[in-house]
Amino acid sequence: MAPRGVKRKAQEPVDTSSTGSSPSNSELLKMMRSLHAKMDQSLNTSKQLTEDVKQIKEIVSTHDGRIGKVEQRIDKVEYSVNRLGLEQEYLQKEINKVCLIFDGLPDSADESEDDLYRNVKLFMSELVDEDISFDTAYRLGKYKPNFRRPIRVRFLAMCQRNLIYSKKSKLHPPFYINEDLPFSIRRDHAILRNKKKEAIQNGTPVENISVDWKLRTITINQDKFKVIDGALSQTNSASLNNLSQVTNSQVNFLDRSTLSQDRP
Repeated sequence: MAPRGVKRKAQEPVDTSSTGSSPSNSELLKMMRSLHAKMDQSLNTSKQLTEDVKQIKEIVSTHDGRIGKVEQRIDKVEYSVNRLGLEQEYLQKEINKVCLIFDGLPDSADESEDDLYRNVKLFMSELVDEDISFDTAYRLGKYKPNFRRPIRVRFLAMCQRNLIYSKKSKLHPPFYINEDLPFSIRRDHAILRNKKKEAIQNGTPVENISVDWKLRTITINQDKFKVIDGALSQTNSASLNNLSQVTNSQVNFLDRSTLSQDRP
């Protein structure tokens, strides 16, 4: 208690707006409501994201199934195309089997048809003693100086064609006799021959090299290679088995055809 005669000093108001003061109850309530609203919004967003992810997974799963079916169809189409190509190639080979290709016979810009027939007759007479009949003979390609164009000869009988072909070992460069094979077979066989030559040059024994001209594969030691569309690539036994099935199917197809080797 203040002594008499002394006036009591008025109490100064407390400043609640200073940095060290605590928020009021209304402000706390407002902050809590805002926090709850944000939590509800975050929860709703999370649920929506979860639902979106679920839908995306379902869509991806559906598309994966469709893509898998499309890939299977593509594989079947590729198999059918390869099989059709092999059958067409084999048919062309059978049709042209009665023909042979002569290389190395002299060529000239003014060569007539009679001159060509005479040269072909003379060439075959030097290989066999009997008279060989043939249907047609013509040069392949345009004339070029210092180049002997090959000659395609179509025989009247398969037996005579085989007789001439059996004498090819008697020839010496630049003279050669080859079968009239489709371009794709000649190209692939050349690739296999070059691969075999390369393996021998690299020191691989000849007995460790095996070439399957029908399947167009070459085995060097334990490594298997196959020519596909003019490109050599390493392969495995499974793919070789599939190729063997395709080749067998083309043979069955030819058995049902009306081709005859003895027809001109």
